[in-house]
Amino acid sequence: MAKQTAKAGQSKFAIVRKIEALLNLGDTGKLDSFAGRVVRTLDREIASLEKNKSTNKFNFKQKLEDLQDNLEDAQAALEDAYVNIPVDKVQTNQAQKDFVDSYLYGIGSAAEEVERIEKRISDAKGEHKEQINDLDARINARKTHAEMIGS
Repeated sequence: MAKQTAKAGQSKFAIVRKIEALLNLGDTGKLDSFAGRVVRTLDREIASLEKNKSTNKFNFKQKLEDLQDNLEDAQAALEDAYVNIPVDKVQTNQAQKDFVDSYLYGIGSAAEEVERIEKRISDAKGEHKEQINDLDARINARKTHAEMIGS
C-alpha cells in the first residue's frame, strides 16, 4: 500500500509538470506572458497616440482654414482702407487736412490686423509641428520598446 501512495504522489506531480508545460506556466512562460502584456499595452498606447495625431491634424486643418478666412477678411479690409475715401471728407483743403490722420490711422489699423493674423497663422503652424513631432517621438519610443520586449 505504501508503494501505491508513492506512485500516486509521483503521478500527481508528473501530471502537474505536464500541465505546467502544456500551459507554459513555468518561469519562462510567466515572463513570456508578462512581455506579451507589456507589448499589448504599448500597442494600445501607440494606437491612442496615432488617434491623437490624427485628431490634432484635423483640428489644425480646421483652425488654419478659420485663420485663412480671417486673413482674407483682414486683407480685404486693408484694401478697403486704402480705397474707401468718403468724398464728403475731402471737399475742401481743410477737410482733407483733417481727414489725413484718420485715413492713415485706418490703414495702419487694418495693416496691423493683417500682421496679427499672419503671426497667429505662423504660431499655429509652429505649435502644430511641435505637437506632431512630440507625438511622433512618443510613438517611436513605444514602438522601439515593443520591438525590444517582443524580440
